[in-house]
This record gives sequence, C-alpha cells and structure tokens, in this order.
Amino acid sequence: MKRTKPGSKPEAELGADDYRTIRSALVNRHTELKSLLDDADAMPAPTGEMLTEVHDRGDEATTNVISELRLNSKQRLIWEYRKTAEALQRLESGKEFGLCIDCGIPIEAARLRASPIATRCVRCQEKREIRQDERDATPSL
Repeated sequence: MKRTKPGSKPEAELGADDYRTIRSALVNRHTELKSLLDDADAMPAPTGEMLTEVHDRGDEATTNVISELRLNSKQRLIWEYRKTAEALQRLESGKEFGLCIDCGIPIEAARLRASPIATRCVRCQEKREIRQDERDATPSL
C-alpha cells in the first residue's frame, strides 16, 4: 500500500507510458553523460602548459582552483553516470525499480518522473539527510 500524507489524494502508480518516458530520459541522460565524460577526458590538464606559465602565487592558486574544479566536475559526472546505469538496470530487470531501498514501499511516481535515479521515497530520503546533517554537525576530535 502506498503511503500518503493525511488528507492528501493518493497518486496513481507508474503506468506503462511513465516507464517508457523514464527509460527514454535515462537512456538520453546516460548518453549525454558519456559524451561529457569523453569531452572531459579530452581536455588537457592545466598542470602542463599552465604551470610553465606560472609567474606568481596568484597564477599558481588559479591553476590549482581550475584543477580542483575539473576534478570535482568529473567526479560528479562519473557518479551520475553510474547512478543512471544502475537505474536503467533496475528498470529493465523489472524487479527493483521504483521501490525504496530502505522501507520497500513504492517511490512516489512524481519523484521518479522528476528524478529517475531516486532510490528512496521522500520520507526515507528526508530521514537520511537529517542523519547526515547530524553527523556533519558533530565535531570530530
């Protein structure tokens, strides 16, 4: 049974058209991410020519920032590429797609349409984020 907020109207489950639309969106995004990763790999690292052109600490700092931004951007692309591939695999297997990995209930259809890589229902995702915020706020020694 699908959970809903008290007083709210339950949303219909995903239909065949939803699955086709979501699959198409996942395939398109996966292809786009692959292209972006290929482009990122083709970009020259700023450590080559730029480092030989470094004239002061400001130039060196700029080079370091550019390197970090490129690395972070590429890591984000890789993460999303993997999540998209995993979502496609779940969708095509027909077994796990659309079920929350924490509580097992169906993920809200609107959530899956908005973010097909979602693996948690809104309630479980909120709980996870609260726990993460609490961990981040705990000072370490």
